[in-house]
Amino acid sequence: MTTAYDKLLRELGDFTEHVGPDSPSAPDAFASYRGPGGRERFAREVLRLPGLLRWQLDGFAALESRQLLAIASANACGKSAWNFIVALYDAVVLQKVVLYASAGARQVKTSGSRELKKILSRARGVSGRIYNYGFVPDVGDGRIFFLSGDAISSLQGYHHTQGVTQLIDEGQSDEDGVIIEAGFANCAGGDSQLVIAGNPLQFIGAFHALFRRGDDHWWKRQISALDVIDDPEYARIPGLVKKSWVAMMAGQYGRESSVFGSRVLGNFPKTAVDAHFSEASIAAAFERWSDPQFIAREQNRRRTLGVDVAASEAGDECCCAVAHGNWIKEFITWREPDTMRTVGKVLAILGDLRVPMLRVAGPSYGDPLQYLGKPTLIIIDEIGVGKGAADRIKEKGFACQAFNASRRSDVGDPITGPRYQNLRAEAYDRLRTLMSRGLVAFPRDALLEEELLTCRSFTNSSGRLQIIEKSDWRAVIGRSPDRLDSLVMALCNSAVPTFGGDEVSARSGLLAGI
Repeated sequence: MTTAYDKLLRELGDFTEHVGPDSPSAPDAFASYRGPGGRERFAREVLRLPGLLRWQLDGFAALESRQLLAIASANACGKSAWNFIVALYDAVVLQKVVLYASAGARQVKTSGSRELKKILSRARGVSGRIYNYGFVPDVGDGRIFFLSGDAISSLQGYHHTQGVTQLIDEGQSDEDGVIIEAGFANCAGGDSQLVIAGNPLQFIGAFHALFRRGDDHWWKRQISALDVIDDPEYARIPGLVKKSWVAMMAGQYGRESSVFGSRVLGNFPKTAVDAHFSEASIAAAFERWSDPQFIAREQNRRRTLGVDVAASEAGDECCCAVAHGNWIKEFITWREPDTMRTVGKVLAILGDLRVPMLRVAGPSYGDPLQYLGKPTLIIIDEIGVGKGAADRIKEKGFACQAFNASRRSDVGDPITGPRYQNLRAEAYDRLRTLMSRGLVAFPRDALLEEELLTCRSFTNSSGRLQIIEKSDWRAVIGRSPDRLDSLVMALCNSAVPTFGGDEVSARSGLLAGI
């Protein structure tokens, strides 16, 4: 065996007791349970469980052909019992090494052997030695180790001749994906499998990302308490979710709440607790985009183009948001690694949109583009490759303003100081205000919706509003929020009415005075 296996043996702790018949079973005693349907028959005939839920049977079937499984379960829906059945079957029947860990606290390590003993007390023919943190069957090389999450991380690359089964419970606690990454490393060879199970309580983290991504390598299942209650074998299985508890949760939090959705329906929250934009305001802005009255009011206002530039051929997109007042008419996206070619693309867009140049007297293309007597304004993010693009478009004679999101915001007062960490936070908050007051509309777009829903903000230690870092955001959605950045720039100079009605804020736009 390997050094890693010697380390595992130390994880077992002290021997506590022997369970099952004193005479060990024959080496091939459980061979008949190998193959299709074996886990169900083992659970019913050997472990003598009172019943099995439909989702548990589906999971058993998935293990026969899939290497990666992810389960997001509402409360008390049989997830832990399923994990123990899989652990015992794989260790006793398949003689695999089972690493059973919790991504969060140490509850699996501290209580695993106790729960296993309860199951084995009614089992037929299974014998072995129970340790503080594991189980060793009397026959074969199978083992069950109950580990803490950090122990899984330290065993990256561990392999076994019969394969390794990794059961990671409380998967929602693996926010940075370290444990999942270690699990992948352990699946590199043999018949190894990785099962991540948890409760869908958080909008962020590696566990949520598993279910959001369309990855065909994973078998995924979200389990609702309502489906469990409707299961034909529900009444036979003790300890499952109660109808009275579902009613209590509905009364306490409401059926439309994220708490009810996560803990009862098995759904991930649609927005984070610290979401910057509300789900209702996002939906309303999408709906408002096709409102004829809103369009008629906005389409003759000044036009602004917000351009987010990225130098990439396969990664982040360049995006141009075309705004008529506060009505975002469209998003134009492309990928281009060469900055000057991106400038050419932007100039082509300006030509297609018939944008006039500043140095030409009157509209250069004979159309009424100078809304309210002002030319179309182009706003480009100047951080990184965008600066060169902004400078070149200015040289061409267009009304172009560079936007530096990291610059200091001067909104605040002498006593409390600045209200925002930077112009980026101020621009994002301006968009939130426009959305909450029903003053903005944009076309329905799946990527934009994802960016709006995943945008998070917080008040930092200096008392200033701050938007999450791009690196943290990218970890959630797997890319940069290009559409939202271009949208924010297109509207950053939009006046925000005060609650008094016709007046506008003292600062008519973020670009005023910059």
